[in-house]
Amino acid sequence: MQTRDRHDLPPVVTREGFHLGTRVYFIGLTRGHEAIVEPADWHRVARDYGQRWAATATGNHVYARKAVRHENGTVGVVTLARVITGAQPDERVIADNGNALDLRRCNLEKKRFRGRVARARLDRWQQRESPQPTTA
Repeated sequence: MQTRDRHDLPPVVTREGFHLGTRVYFIGLTRGHEAIVEPADWHRVARDYGQRWAATATGNHVYARKAVRHENGTVGVVTLARVITGAQPDERVIADNGNALDLRRCNLEKKRFRGRVARARLDRWQQRESPQPTTA
């Protein structure tokens, strides 16, 4: 998986502070939003995926997302919550307090999809991850 932050853009605004008694980083997203992330998770995510994340509104929630390029050349989108929790394709990540940008581990919970939806998501993921035959 490849991700690249554009170097011609200004640096991402990251500030340190406390949120409900927990030491956290406030990560600047697009559209003026901020994600709340624990320092250990942020250092790992910034190293593996980069520091620049976008705020995407869906329904009544705002999520932190990023486009990534997979090894087989396809482009996909990952959410910061799924990266932090390491959620599998048949799992969803829920913010316990309802704030989808509060990405502290104590606030995130993984739940499994069940039935037809879970099978469809797992099939799509397995097709993307399986090696594609090359034609010459």
